[in-house]
Amino acid sequence: MMDYVLGVRLCNACRSTEIVKLSYAPEPVWDCVQTSSFTKKHRMTETDFALKSEIDDLLNRLYSLPNDLDHPKVQRCIARQIKSKIERNKHASALIQYAFYAAVEKQKVLNGKKLTRVEEVQSRLLSSGWKHKYFAMIKGDSPKEWNRLVNLQKPITTQVWERLYPKLLRLLKFSKRRAKFARAETRRLDRHKVVEEMLVQTRGTLRASVEMASIGHGSITNNGTAYMPFPTLVELLDYPVFKDLIETDRSIGATKIKFLDNFIVVSKAIFDWRAGLEGHLAGLVNYGRSIRKRECSPGNEFIGEPAQISSEFTAASHAFITPQNSILFRADSVFLYDLYPLQVVFYPGSFTQHLDKELKTPRSNEDGKSALDSFFSKVKYDTQGAGCAAALLKELGRPDVSHVEMEALGERFICSRCPSRTIHTWTSLISHYLDAYRYAVTNGSQIHLRPRIVFNNVHDWNAWPERPLVRLLNSQEINAHNARTCSIYAGGRTVACRICSDIKVPWSDAHMLTMLHLRYCHDVLQPVVGEHYFNLSIEYPSSDGQILGTTNTAYSGS
Repeated sequence: MMDYVLGVRLCNACRSTEIVKLSYAPEPVWDCVQTSSFTKKHRMTETDFALKSEIDDLLNRLYSLPNDLDHPKVQRCIARQIKSKIERNKHASALIQYAFYAAVEKQKVLNGKKLTRVEEVQSRLLSSGWKHKYFAMIKGDSPKEWNRLVNLQKPITTQVWERLYPKLLRLLKFSKRRAKFARAETRRLDRHKVVEEMLVQTRGTLRASVEMASIGHGSITNNGTAYMPFPTLVELLDYPVFKDLIETDRSIGATKIKFLDNFIVVSKAIFDWRAGLEGHLAGLVNYGRSIRKRECSPGNEFIGEPAQISSEFTAASHAFITPQNSILFRADSVFLYDLYPLQVVFYPGSFTQHLDKELKTPRSNEDGKSALDSFFSKVKYDTQGAGCAAALLKELGRPDVSHVEMEALGERFICSRCPSRTIHTWTSLISHYLDAYRYAVTNGSQIHLRPRIVFNNVHDWNAWPERPLVRLLNSQEINAHNARTCSIYAGGRTVACRICSDIKVPWSDAHMLTMLHLRYCHDVLQPVVGEHYFNLSIEYPSSDGQILGTTNTAYSGS
């Protein structure tokens, strides 16, 4: 490359020997030396380079003069050298400007020749029947190969074309196949989108839900509508009807008509998908029930083969309930979902909500598992929760009722084992019992380290069979319960359990409820202030049942 400042063009070998750093010259004469920053790669902090021969020539002339920088002859020599350097820099600037514009003009000429060749190639191809859209190479090595053959300055002659056309023909055929595939893929994605939209509409059309047949019962406050699980299109792609809708190349309008014409087959595919889901869950329930049966303590009844659910559903609801899946609808079929480990899940209800979120979550699918497989890995049958629910249902005289009916009752349940006044739905009641039971098991273990301290797990549904577990209130009883709750807290007196405070699980509530807590949890029949409990300066307490780690729910007396 030409160095316009130094005025030389050197090969690599000559550059290594002829070009030196500015520090090669004594510092007093640096201003006299013609330097360039572009003739050599920069290393370390050195950025200025010069010709070794010029430095040597300058030094030889200076050495022939008196050894005094202030001497007139030396000053005249330095002045002439600086003036020469300035003139050379001006000349170099002019050369650089000229070279730049010359290069631009040269490139314009080259680009013009290339453009002429490109236009000539395209004209010949168009006259041969090829369409312009195939000239745009998009994948693989084709764009590079196309540019290598077409974007040249050499003009197209008959002889050149005879050699060039076969090479271009191969690339054009590749491009045509790729364009055809791209258009087909675009149409497939459009069909996928429209089928997905129609599937969402189908969910509303099918109204896949179960609900109570009548809400005339005095205790039932709503029809307990619970929506059934519904698949996304991704989960149905293996079914022939959906594979045909997506993969068969037809227009959007024809795809919609095909979907509607095959609505029965589409509905069957959805039912089959749901049957597979329910089959897996029923397997979990049956396996869990067999474990409960083996672990059942003597004297506790256990129904080996559960009876059919006794709830009265609408005629439309029965389309979703079969002898094979009816066990899932029972109020004592309790599941756990890993993402919400503290919440119990019932089918279909909250189960459908969790599944919808899982199916809509983007997945990389690197493990080869579907969204449903991923969901299955997070769902477990809760044997402990099922045992609790079965015990509560037995006491209520509804051993084979559905979860839908129990939820339709609304907030009418109160816990008969702990001194709290919260009114529950069926689901929240089960959560209350399980949370309280597990909390007591965890924290009650430290009681063994303290003599003469009793810590009863009052929410153990298998213990104290003489004590009630739950009450179902009617409207009049709910009003009485609320009035009684107000009177209990009206005094504004809050006391705390000394025993629980000492073991670092503080518990406090209204005076009356704390006395009940001491009686049933610690077997203290005659509490003594200071020894068993102490007063708090809280005017309006809001106890959260810390002894059991859950919201308080009432004893049997309201």
